[in-house]
Amino acid sequence: IGMLLDFAHADGGFGLIGAGLPCTGTQSFVAALKKLGYRSSHGLDTFLNQTMRDTWSAYAHGGGPFEPALKTILDVGMNATNDVPFAFAWKDLAERYPDTKVVLTVRDSAEKWYSSMSSKTHNPGGAVLMTMQFNAWYWGSDMDSYAGFLENNQRRYGCNFRVPQTPQLREKCIQGYTDHIEEVKRTISPERLLVYNVKEGWEPLCKFLEVPVPTLKFPKRDITKPNPNETWAQLWQDIQDDAITDSMWMVLKPTMILWGSFWLFGCCVCCCLCRCFCRCLCGRSNASAKAGKSD
Repeated sequence: IGMLLDFAHADGGFGLIGAGLPCTGTQSFVAALKKLGYRSSHGLDTFLNQTMRDTWSAYAHGGGPFEPALKTILDVGMNATNDVPFAFAWKDLAERYPDTKVVLTVRDSAEKWYSSMSSKTHNPGGAVLMTMQFNAWYWGSDMDSYAGFLENNQRRYGCNFRVPQTPQLREKCIQGYTDHIEEVKRTISPERLLVYNVKEGWEPLCKFLEVPVPTLKFPKRDITKPNPNETWAQLWQDIQDDAITDSMWMVLKPTMILWGSFWLFGCCVCCCLCRCFCRCLCGRSNASAKAGKSD
């Protein structure tokens, strides 16, 4: 499937336009698209690629031109978009590529979407923050400005999860989610649009894209879960399923260097302590033996 899609879009066209907001199964959707031969953008790309972040921030938050933002994803070989800030370009992409289909990922309800968004780690600390800072340093991106970038993304759909939530903020956020969905449905013709919940699996997505249904189980991904055991289990499953995206590999490399170094340092410390302990025991044994001989 992937070879067919690569050939189909080698003429300068575009593969797929994702219009869904965060927490609508975007990570699962990107993994599924990879299995179907697409290379899709995701919000994680803007964390690692400073040029991409700055260009999309100028477009999505400052009213800048669209073409430079589009160029940043085309230059790295992407032929599909997903998640914010890329989802903010759904209308410009639809006009730029009139033959490209649009997929609007959604949740079961606006309330479930809000609950999912509010459960994320929006103010990371501890090991998560350390890992993010090391990744930013490793790839040369600006960690300090990233929080503001995410906040500006959320403002586009009426939310701000970096502050304590109130009933008023909740209502405004849910309304922003609902308004976004309605605008997409109102603008894109029905035959060109798939309103899609990743719980539906492969069938409706593959039918809409006119591709064969894979035999693999539909991916279920969310590395932003606060439980690190679930995160690593998902990453291991991704590796087995060949569902790791380029951006995820970029995150894994410095992460393994960072925590591998801590592990190696810990092993060295333990070895040194064990050696010192053994020397002390041997020293005492020798001293006792000498004392016995002298008696």
